Amino acid sequence: MWKSQADTKELIKSIENIEQLERLYSLSLFWKNAVYPEDYIASKEWVHYLTLSVSGEEIVNQIIEETGIAKDEYFFMSLFGRFFHHNLIFDHEKSNIDEIQRLLSQEILGEKITFPYRFGRLLYDRFNDYIKTNKTKHLLPEDTKTLLTGTPKGISQVSDIIIGPLGVLNSSVPRFVPPTLTLPLWHCSDTGCNAPHFVNLVPPVNGKLQDVYQQTETAVKKHYGPPSEWAPALKWIHRKGELEHWRSYSAIMELIAESLFGNERTALLACALKGESKNQLRELISSPPKKKSDGTGKPEEVAERLSAEEQLQLLMTLSDNQLIQYIDELTAANKIKIPIGEIRKAKFYYRGRSGDDICELSSFGIRSRIENPLINLTALIWNAYYSDGITQELEWKLREVNGRDARESLTIYAREYGPEKTVTDLILSISSVTKKICNDIKLSLDLIQGSNSKAVKRMLWKLGFAPNEYDDLLLRLKARLTSFNEKALSINKIDDESDREGIRSIGVNLFVSLEEYLDRLISYNVWLLSNDHFSESKFVYDIDIGRQRVRKYLSNSSDNSIEWSIKGDNSLGVLLYFLSELLTWLNNLEETSRDKLKRNEDDLPHYIHDELRPFPFRHMEFWADTDVREFSLYKDGLASIIRLINQSDLASIRNGIDHFRDEDSFPEIDKMIACATRLQQAVEMSDIGRYFPKSFSLTSERKDSFNGIEFTFEDYRGKEFKSFGPAVVSGLPKPKFGEPIVIAPCNLLGLPNSNLMFKIRISSEFSRHWENYPRRRKIVSVSETEQDEIHES
Repeated sequence: MWKSQADTKELIKSIENIEQLERLYSLSLFWKNAVYPEDYIASKEWVHYLTLSVSGEEIVNQIIEETGIAKDEYFFMSLFGRFFHHNLIFDHEKSNIDEIQRLLSQEILGEKITFPYRFGRLLYDRFNDYIKTNKTKHLLPEDTKTLLTGTPKGISQVSDIIIGPLGVLNSSVPRFVPPTLTLPLWHCSDTGCNAPHFVNLVPPVNGKLQDVYQQTETAVKKHYGPPSEWAPALKWIHRKGELEHWRSYSAIMELIAESLFGNERTALLACALKGESKNQLRELISSPPKKKSDGTGKPEEVAERLSAEEQLQLLMTLSDNQLIQYIDELTAANKIKIPIGEIRKAKFYYRGRSGDDICELSSFGIRSRIENPLINLTALIWNAYYSDGITQELEWKLREVNGRDARESLTIYAREYGPEKTVTDLILSISSVTKKICNDIKLSLDLIQGSNSKAVKRMLWKLGFAPNEYDDLLLRLKARLTSFNEKALSINKIDDESDREGIRSIGVNLFVSLEEYLDRLISYNVWLLSNDHFSESKFVYDIDIGRQRVRKYLSNSSDNSIEWSIKGDNSLGVLLYFLSELLTWLNNLEETSRDKLKRNEDDLPHYIHDELRPFPFRHMEFWADTDVREFSLYKDGLASIIRLINQSDLASIRNGIDHFRDEDSFPEIDKMIACATRLQQAVEMSDIGRYFPKSFSLTSERKDSFNGIEFTFEDYRGKEFKSFGPAVVSGLPKPKFGEPIVIAPCNLLGLPNSNLMFKIRISSEFSRHWENYPRRRKIVSVSETEQDEIHES
């Protein structure tokens, strides 16, 4: 009799030794989704390892009667992949589950069967580099073989069973990241489409196994009809108790696999090798297929000897709590180096139950993504005070808020004073409350010692908020210019070496900051105008790309003796030279034809024909898309900044202070004061005018009944900038909370509601791995493919 999902869920509750059923079904998913070679030979032991249930015996007899098929190892393997019809086919209490798991490990290590390594971009790049096909939905067996040959063994986990390059291991916690033959392998050539396209890998055909599977499939369906709905109930057997419908950090495997690379993943395993599971890990590393000696040595040495895939499989044997603790510790210690504003997420993750929270990583650590953080904050605070029996203490802290009761006052307090003050005043001020909430949000107490800004922001991040972070270069530079100016003003006349030393000690740090400032000023403005923001950078600012653009666009001078370094280590003299070259280049752009930079029609997005929202990015360099009047205003503003810097006589002052020790060569007081004053003006103009790439954070988004939007941003000083939406043009990304952005100077498109905004990317292990992703792939027609083949022959 056919059974619904509700029926099977109830039946599972009554099954004894449910853990054994969980293991058996988990193993069946691995065997079902493996890639088998054409010459695969099944182990004869299958007939001994699997024991049929009563219902299974009935199904088998019916199949044999209708097909005459042999009751051999291939027959049992095909049924194991099916696992159920209206009832479970195998007896989980009598089947030899340990031997089935051992056989799986043996065949993985012996490369008799394979699984695609689905993480990162390895297969994505191989598909785009080597698979020349116009098929968009599937790969035929020969192409599947080409794609997978020479690639690492795939890593997956079902319940507590993890497969990978070390064979089969067992985890301390269950997860559900099953093997799959459907992978995200390409992005289409439509620049307006950012969705990945999935491809089904058709494995090589193993004649015997394939024939038996098809015969059993046909016979079962013919006699019993469609299968009952066992799959959903069996899939989530491992989700028990409070985890049944909701699980935090559900995508922690995907996050580690797709956001920690190279030295960062090595550091994570080394940290684990010092933790509570160090002996267990060393034992696994010392066991076959590894050598016994592989598990000996310092943690860092042991971790470095392993491949990235081996590291990942070993890490997944640990609990979520252990992984969270180690990642947070390494992030705080800057051993996992995450730049300001970078939020790492897995590109793809298995979608579990509707209540599951995926996770993400920033400079504040790892967190499970939380909806409605303000509600979460107030609920956690109330529960902490209530469980400790100190609600009267909370009422006292909220005495100035006029709510009906303490809970309402708490909500009003958090709304009016904001999450940062709420955390500081209501959580970190009481030890027991801090401990309780840190335990709830999986945050180590060691990482929030004191109530400093970093501790508060780390807690806010864990609670689901997006704490603002800002680069401090402008603050440092302005402070050092002020100190230099005040020092010069305090000296009427330089009388002795102590006066020179006082100025020189301040000047050293000032000139370092000025070099960094000029590097960013030049690189950003060249990048802004020369880049293809729509197709190439996807509205993401990367200073490394900016430096490369400077070399490309400003290094055409006849003076080849002055070379621009893309490493960001240019001397002050080189920076001042290229600052002047920037102005020359800007002046030349006004005389340059824009038509030469028009995009090909194939590179335009599908929505270019929207007459109500025009598409403005029709050229391959942004300056050619700018409004002529706005470009002129932009150029005049930048020219004023450059003129002030040149008038400051910076190079002469720097050389006089740093390079000469005699009294007569040291700069005069008046000249140093004039230099500092002009530089202060230039820096302030570049700050206010947004010619310098300072970051803004979205702090407010207000929408009215007409769908009009007001965005409020703040910079490092708390100075607000307002922008409005929706954009009157197509192709512009919408700003998001928690994503620091750079806002371009002026209104270069010359249209309402069309400020250019760019996310910020700073070089890291993560950003380098995902550089030039996605890649666009044009799928040609069959006729085009045939023409190419004829031409090549």
